[in-house]
Amino acid sequence: MSDLDLLVAPADLARARDLLRNEGYTDAFPGTDVRFWCNEMLLIRHDSQVAVDLHWELAPPHFRFMLDVAGFRARLRYVTIAGQPVATFSTDDLLIFLCLHGAKHGWSSLSWLCDLARLIDRNAIDWDAVFSYASSHRASTILFLGVVLASDLLGCELPLEVRHRCRSNRTATSLATAIRSQFCKHQHLRARAIQFRLLERTRDKVRMALSFLKPDPFDLAELRLPATLFPVYYLTRPFRLVAKYARLVLSANR
Repeated sequence: MSDLDLLVAPADLARARDLLRNEGYTDAFPGTDVRFWCNEMLLIRHDSQVAVDLHWELAPPHFRFMLDVAGFRARLRYVTIAGQPVATFSTDDLLIFLCLHGAKHGWSSLSWLCDLARLIDRNAIDWDAVFSYASSHRASTILFLGVVLASDLLGCELPLEVRHRCRSNRTATSLATAIRSQFCKHQHLRARAIQFRLLERTRDKVRMALSFLKPDPFDLAELRLPATLFPVYYLTRPFRLVAKYARLVLSANR
């Protein structure tokens, strides 16, 4: 792994950052206005190959409604790591989260599918509860995609009814076919395009499109402006994104 993700309550963010700084970690983007951060803050230490990412949300804005953070917290369980109890998600919540995390990144890493398949194979999943949660949070297509991929690529065992229900979703099965092909050809589909197709409502797709306009630390790296001129980043960001993706297209066609 390259980074360790820790979920903290928004009110605890400053204290968590101070604790890490006392352990020798520094902000990856020092002096960055908090308005540039999108639900996470990255800290690094020069003598370690692993960074620490503090998250105060579990997903980007256009996926956030799919995750009930308060409910996840109420269902936390504990595992032992290095002799210490560490809080983590319940099995059913972890299944939902792994499917969403993989979808967010376009399922570009086989290791994420290994995590999901291992979770399904080694634990008793309450599939009725999982399907009910996904349906009520408009996350069914994301869940079905992850489960179909874990079954097709890694052969995880699924109850027959679960298998049929997941494969009944045309978007999930279509994307699963495309993603299986990417692994065979060593190519990665665009994560944003996958996210867009997985959103189940038009208003959520519009929200995702608008989220592209939010400045991030890379905008700051390209252009440094006084804090009072922060709104200007909303104007310059489209031009930076056009230049970025134009370079990607040109490099892919060489």
